[in-house]
Amino acid sequence: MLRRPMLQAGLAGLALTLLLLSQAMASDSARYLAVIDAGSSGSRLHLYERSAAEGSVKVRQLFEDKSGEALSSFERTPDEAGPRGLRPLVDRLIARLDALKIERSAVHLHLLATAGMRRLEADHPAASQTIYQSARSALTSSGLAVRSIETLSGHLEGIYAWVDVNDLNGALAATPSQGTVGIIEVGGASAQLVYAMPGPTGTSATAVKLNGRSHQVVSMSWLGLGQDQARRAMIGLARSQAVGNEERCYPDNRGASGGLTAFDADGANLLIARGRFSFEQCSQLYEAVVRPFGLPALGPIAGEAPRPMLGLASVFFALSDWQALAHPASLRETLRRECEGEEAYGNKVTRFIRRDPRHRFAQTACANGTFVHTLLYGKAGLRLAPEQVSAASRVNDTPLSWTRGFALVSD
Repeated sequence: MLRRPMLQAGLAGLALTLLLLSQAMASDSARYLAVIDAGSSGSRLHLYERSAAEGSVKVRQLFEDKSGEALSSFERTPDEAGPRGLRPLVDRLIARLDALKIERSAVHLHLLATAGMRRLEADHPAASQTIYQSARSALTSSGLAVRSIETLSGHLEGIYAWVDVNDLNGALAATPSQGTVGIIEVGGASAQLVYAMPGPTGTSATAVKLNGRSHQVVSMSWLGLGQDQARRAMIGLARSQAVGNEERCYPDNRGASGGLTAFDADGANLLIARGRFSFEQCSQLYEAVVRPFGLPALGPIAGEAPRPMLGLASVFFALSDWQALAHPASLRETLRRECEGEEAYGNKVTRFIRRDPRHRFAQTACANGTFVHTLLYGKAGLRLAPEQVSAASRVNDTPLSWTRGFALVSD
């Protein structure tokens, strides 16, 4: 359960949202929760069974489907968001419920969109309103107990992800097995930074209560600082400076490895010529993109133990691609070694990360790795020390998802 003091007028809307959410959940507790994570790159549905005994809350996933289309992708055809984007997910959920012999009416369904819809609501409010009308129509006809249909704030998305990680590693148990870790979660359109403070912090933290204990949690979110949005901003900035400058974030591929004659920078035909990667120049571009967001410096403080930070989503994928999970400090030199030089793409990059040279995630791997390095260690980034950083996609053999955190604290 979440509580946040309403001591500043600017926080009134958020505090009211948290209060109403906790009141609604407390008055209508559910054993089964289905949560649709409508993200910027797709919609994923999770079915959870929630139980509480002897002051301890447990959540078990019963079903998952990752095949839904992103709600924000229906900007031009908003009436189709429900029938095409959500109804196929719900139909597969219902088939699973029938197999498990769970009544539809026993399942509380929540549709919670993230950064893609945050951006669409800001840029095209009429389209986003129609998308939600279409979504509600598709969901209410399902026979499930529909609850939330809304855009989740980045603040809450970060908190739920933090709860998920720290519950899985035992830090939120009634008798914790270790201290909490902070998280750096980077999606396609936004980034979240969340960590616990050792004591009360006034208005800067949210109280997260679970298993009879309370934690003061700082959660920050930056729309536009997701990996894909940052890359598009980098390209726009580079092109404004000089023709072809964006090629500094892409490796040389004059030999057209795999038949690739230009890099598809975002999977939507934003094409970059064959590349001339420079780690220093690419880093400078990303520093300029990151700087306006005003990220806090979280590096070690003299006399204090360094705060451990766990990278999620795009942070994990970048460190994994560049074989830096065990040694995050190696990311810079690996990018220089593998991405710079003649014919680097075909001769080094795709062999190192073991991906088809035509695969769009391979095409942007050098740019994405440089962005993550800038975000973690750069002068405009979080300025972490490598020993503070680790990354994961699973904890205790469980895939990470903020939806699980939502299920844990939703009562």
